[in-house]
Amino acid sequence: YVRIQRWSSQAHEFVLQRAALQEGAQLVAVNINLGARLSKMHAITTLLGAHASSRLYGFVSGRGEQHIDQHTLQDHQAPHTVSDLLYKAALKDASRMVYTGLIRIAKPAKQTNAYQANHNLLLGQHAKAETIPMLEILADDVQCKHGATVGPVDEEQLFYLTTRGISRELAERLLVMGFVEPIIEQVPMDALRQRLREELEGSLQP
Repeated sequence: YVRIQRWSSQAHEFVLQRAALQEGAQLVAVNINLGARLSKMHAITTLLGAHASSRLYGFVSGRGEQHIDQHTLQDHQAPHTVSDLLYKAALKDASRMVYTGLIRIAKPAKQTNAYQANHNLLLGQHAKAETIPMLEILADDVQCKHGATVGPVDEEQLFYLTTRGISRELAERLLVMGFVEPIIEQVPMDALRQRLREELEGSLQP
């Protein structure tokens, strides 16, 4: 499942996504947010059957005064289930991103493997990102990890590119595209991957 959101800068959106995975089911979901003045999304994935798995990916390109809230729930209700989540954001101007993610492992969900990561690039002095990863583990014999980062583009990488004759603006765009490429690579269709790259490059133009 791939969703590309590119509403106008004045739009408000409220999104609820739900997936219920029975035994052996596999889900790959990619959410790309490029537009809207205000965007609030709840993505809930419930693993109901043994050996179900989900891979969840998201990217936000924020600019102006956009406000983006993203809330995710990886809900493991059965044993031998796997979930992997990677959400990223690149925020310019005075845009703001709030990410809240919960991994819940119910008592019957033994031998579960769950991971959650949220990484944010701040491309403007007034851009802000808040990340709140959470774990709720009620079962034994599980593997469960989460990680989060917030920070600017690496100045050493920018310096290296600018010394090769690349403008700072273009160098920043190249680094952001490299930042999001691991998410694009999860899309299984070549044509759709290329379309996503074009959409993202367009969103990063001045």
